[in-house]
Amino acid sequence: RRQRQMCIRDRASTILARHVYPEIVAILQAEALALAACLASTLKFDGVFTLQAKGDGLVKTLLADMTSDGAMRGYTAFDGDAPLPVVDDMASAMPANLPALMGGGYAAFTVDQGTENGRYQGIVELAGETLSDAAQAWFANSEQVDSTIIAAAGCENGVWTATALMLQRVAADGGRAGASEDGVTDASLDRAAQDDLWHTAKTLMESVRRDELVDPELDPATLVFRLFNTLQPHVAPPHKVVDQ
Repeated sequence: RRQRQMCIRDRASTILARHVYPEIVAILQAEALALAACLASTLKFDGVFTLQAKGDGLVKTLLADMTSDGAMRGYTAFDGDAPLPVVDDMASAMPANLPALMGGGYAAFTVDQGTENGRYQGIVELAGETLSDAAQAWFANSEQVDSTIIAAAGCENGVWTATALMLQRVAADGGRAGASEDGVTDASLDRAAQDDLWHTAKTLMESVRRDELVDPELDPATLVFRLFNTLQPHVAPPHKVVDQ
């Protein structure tokens, strides 16, 4: 299994400060920024990764992208005359409720390496409850790897914290072909152990609370160890993200 987390604080704050978004719209934009960074970090590319969603609700267009060098930007277009969902409900949700904000539509995930054959895109319907659901559907279709993703964002004293956390099941080294006297192979035993480990990791991830994900004082490494300490996680060096 592999855990990836992207926590964006200063970057989300500076990007959102340039716009006058209602709080619930800003939460969705901040989640998109964190998801774009998290998903981009799983891919090997030299160019731009883009998350873009179109809807027929309050939010018409949602954009977040990041280059392979860590330059990030984001933008949301919304209907200023449309009634806003109840702020208290949206603020307490983990994460933002996508149907309430965007209605029906689609999300496109694009990797553009700037060459004729270096661009590919996956499109999914906005069928889930969250933007994380759309990202998870895209990743399952494109990479065909078991994964679960969650994102949340919040603002405290004018400083935004946007966090995306993704858990992936990666292929283990091949099992041995030997079989015991009862016909059970070592490979099948390995598979059973892997299934159990994957279930444990998902259960641990599902225990994360919104206040942990948006806590400006809780650094990513501490959160990873808090959630997965029984699985002895290793935390890699962080990637630099810049507002550019």
